[in-house]
Amino acid sequence: MVVARRGIGVVIGIIGEILAFITLIIILFMYVHARFPFLPAKAIQTVALVREVAIIAVIGLFGLRFALKKSWTLTFIFIGLLVLVISFMFLPGALPSWAT
Repeated sequence: MVVARRGIGVVIGIIGEILAFITLIIILFMYVHARFPFLPAKAIQTVALVREVAIIAVIGLFGLRFALKKSWTLTFIFIGLLVLVISFMFLPGALPSWAT
């Protein structure tokens, strides 16, 4: 069982590292755009939404990787919290004004 969890942790780690790099590029892109605007507002709203999803995905992947190394109880608690965060994303007006 530990070997299977370790294998999953490695895969989650690789995906998380790639996604973290992409998320960092998106955040940098948003900072550059804030200083030197070059895209229409609708495109920036889409990029801001992608940024929020990417941040939650990175947190979810690395949190899951951490929780899998601990106990099943912690893993289920983390997954439950992550499901709550993801479900709130679909509620209108749930994102704060600074997020978009």
